[in-house]
Amino acid sequence: MLQGIYAFVAVAEFWLVRGDEAGATTGEFLLAHRRQQVAWALDSLAGEIDGITDHGAELVAAVRHRLAACLREPVDTELIAVADRMIVDHHAGWRLRNVRPDEAGVAALVDDWRRGRPADRPRPGTFTTRRLRAAQRPDRRELVRARIMDPAGFAGALRAARRADEPAFLADAAYAQDEYADALGRYLAIRDHTGDALIGIGLCLRALGKPDAARALLTRPEIVAALVTRLGPDVDPVAVAGWLGQAVSSTRVGVP
Repeated sequence: MLQGIYAFVAVAEFWLVRGDEAGATTGEFLLAHRRQQVAWALDSLAGEIDGITDHGAELVAAVRHRLAACLREPVDTELIAVADRMIVDHHAGWRLRNVRPDEAGVAALVDDWRRGRPADRPRPGTFTTRRLRAAQRPDRRELVRARIMDPAGFAGALRAARRADEPAFLADAAYAQDEYADALGRYLAIRDHTGDALIGIGLCLRALGKPDAARALLTRPEIVAALVTRLGPDVDPVAVAGWLGQAVSSTRVGVP
């Protein structure tokens, strides 16, 4: 993690200095994206600082100092918002693939739900490594980025979505166009609420101002997926997420 933080602050600095060579919009976006990723990683270390050596703490302090210069650079607010949407999506998808929920904790939450009790704070899970399968079409983050960075490519992707008539692709396309209510309905219509559609539901609820459910879906998606699986196909994933979200505290996804 420290190596990644150190490497990516240098990438952010590269785009700070050389961004104009990629074009104003591209350079600004790449700076915004990389500096926000590093800021997220530094924030995630805050609770683990006791496990870092003195040399590690010096490295983190130096990275924060260098990142501050990148954060001072003015960037178009729309590009910052695009980078934010991509990072939240990426983080949630990574957790869904690579964090295995604590089984006893999930069982206790299932019991709480069935008995009508408030959710307890979720227990930490264990990390695994799962390879991401190559996508056969632009994914949701690529669509969000293309809308700003490559309008012609974005228009082509929308035409491809309509031709393919694939529910997940159409839902992603609606989300990328800020049609959040339409996208939410499409994600909910996808029967598998344990995969990427679950993240899509969380992103739409975030945009629609539903903080409890969005917080659970975007910071603990692996637990929501496990609960939905245990509770059966007829359970409302939004209701489960809203219930769990009251026990989850995080401002990471912009919903306190």
